[in-house]
Amino acid sequence: MTKGAGGGRPRKPVGTTRHRNPPMRGSILVPADARVAAIPEPVMPITGVRLDIWNSMWSQPIATLWNLVDLAPLTRLVILQTTLDAFGSKDLLAEMRQLEDRFLLNPYSRAQQRVVIGDGEEAPDGDQVAWIDDARRRLHGAG
Repeated sequence: MTKGAGGGRPRKPVGTTRHRNPPMRGSILVPADARVAAIPEPVMPITGVRLDIWNSMWSQPIATLWNLVDLAPLTRLVILQTTLDAFGSKDLLAEMRQLEDRFLLNPYSRAQQRVVIGDGEEAPDGDQVAWIDDARRRLHGAG
């Protein structure tokens, strides 16, 4: 059996796993009230519903983890989400799902990457959390 783009099942609740080794890294805490200072322009001109989706994506706390180099794939995601042909194509649906996973736009991908959106100093499972600068380095391969 092959694993999908997500890399397998999400973590089990604390205390129910057989593997007792501590995690290799802590969770990433993104404050619930975190917002980007200014919503960037997409790499292609978009209007109407696409622009509304773009603004909505960038107003989420998770957007604080994105960089300007992410603008092209995020623009592509918005265009795919608003293209009716995409919902009839397995390939385009897979592309949308992979982009959503990579940019942590669903709870499953956030759980896999140990991203916690909240206000506490500790993650729900008691792990020490990494702050946003460390999270950016880890997610973008610079650390």
